[in-house]
Amino acid sequence: MSTNTVNRTHWPRSIRATAIALTLACLSATALSANAKTLRWSNEGDVTSMDPYAFYTTSNASFLQNIYEPLVRLDKELKLEPALAVSWEVIEPTTWRFKLRSGVKFHDGRSFGADDVVASLKRAGDPNSPYRVALSAVKDVVKIDDLTIDVLVKAPYPLLLNDLAAVFIMSQGWMAEHNSLEAINPAKGEDSYASMHANGTGPFMLKSRRPDAETILTSNPNWWDKPDGNITEVVFRPISSDATRVSALLSGELDLITPAPLQDVERLKKTPGVEVILGQDVRLILLGLNQGATQLNVSDIKDKNPLADQRVRKALTQAINAEALTSRILRGLTKPTANLVAPQIQGYDEALSEPLVSYDQTAAKALLADAGYPNGFEMGMDCPSDRYVNAEQVCQAIATMWAQIGVRARLTVQPITPYLKKVLGGGSDVYMIGWANSPQLDAYVLINSVLHTKGGKSGAWNPGGYSSPELDALAERISSELDMAKRQEMITAALSIHREDFGSIPLYLEPLAWATRTGVDVVQTADNKVRLWWITIN
Repeated sequence: MSTNTVNRTHWPRSIRATAIALTLACLSATALSANAKTLRWSNEGDVTSMDPYAFYTTSNASFLQNIYEPLVRLDKELKLEPALAVSWEVIEPTTWRFKLRSGVKFHDGRSFGADDVVASLKRAGDPNSPYRVALSAVKDVVKIDDLTIDVLVKAPYPLLLNDLAAVFIMSQGWMAEHNSLEAINPAKGEDSYASMHANGTGPFMLKSRRPDAETILTSNPNWWDKPDGNITEVVFRPISSDATRVSALLSGELDLITPAPLQDVERLKKTPGVEVILGQDVRLILLGLNQGATQLNVSDIKDKNPLADQRVRKALTQAINAEALTSRILRGLTKPTANLVAPQIQGYDEALSEPLVSYDQTAAKALLADAGYPNGFEMGMDCPSDRYVNAEQVCQAIATMWAQIGVRARLTVQPITPYLKKVLGGGSDVYMIGWANSPQLDAYVLINSVLHTKGGKSGAWNPGGYSSPELDALAERISSELDMAKRQEMITAALSIHREDFGSIPLYLEPLAWATRTGVDVVQTADNKVRLWWITIN
């Protein structure tokens, strides 16, 4: 601080008044700064787009739910509650009427209404949209008046509210102004103004965006709801390196890291000023298999696809020591499972959790020989570097296990954006995906999106080409069955068909570990989504 003083007594009155005003303004700014709460948050990977329908992924939805809002949302118990819709009723077996919330404003000041909902649902459900799977049951959306819409479904459908909890509402006027009314598909290399900009109704507004570097949000002072937390600004930085992310938390540069590296959990627990939050995710980690193509993308076998043979898929499953993966690489914070859905998911059947085959490399080699591959074969394998917990180490371990039965997996590890483009574009032979059935929390989501034959609004996450007409027929019946007991029987039957086909390789439910500075109160839910309006900094 300077020791020089200025005698202000002889300043003209106008200058003294200006000085007083500036001083008061500075004091007000100082007080505001003292009350402002900035959360510095880092995740292992970046949000891949600001467009809420560009990628049907939990990670994108986790971030964008703080900017955009759906008609209905999940509460802290993962139960549905009103959001942009205040009420709904089934006026006919295939017609749902929604009353919309009045007085809601988008971040740019435009009023929210029926036109926005109609435009959003039609954009999200477009055949070119990766989000079309969330609206596969919807036939049409009709405006009744400015605050009333009808959603017409193809048949009686028990999960419409669950589906709509996944679809964020955009501004029709904003989309039209920026030539973004049409759906885009990043897997085809498409983008739009909405890919880098955002205009929602949610508790936070997009201030700035630098992909793979930093995204800044500010609180929405005109939000219709009241936040449970006190965050006024969020500085989000993706840091793929576990060590760097942990160091930044320990040095005080970060307030929240997601995930906390499993290998550092015990050390973080013992570190003063740090809190570790542990839980069990509903996300299943599984390997998808390119079984529908005439030949593999990367292979020494020409004009033939080894993965099209059920015996080969069974051998690959039997060659994986899932217990070693979970106990060593995942530090015992989860266990292997053969079930494609978590216990919290509607449609879960405990009987499907036990594996059909046990780890046995000798038996796996015999299966390969029986299928005509006594010397194994070569294939491509892809894994994201910045999306799932310890994914790269898991993929490397599996590739090593397969090498022991003669299957040579050429592993490629890359960030999530190019990874998804390659996988969804059909360029991968074996690929890792995590499926949480969120926010619908119902097994039909997996059956329709991952297991159903690809086509129309089904199978968007089935780039490997698995196909079972019997499963597809069950999926159609599941989508409209209102008797929950009968519905459960059909879900179990569909999952059993895929299981006996060895259509994919389920591995484990992902462990959930976050870490914060002491004094940062965070609500962690099993869907692994960070809801910023529930965070308090003390």
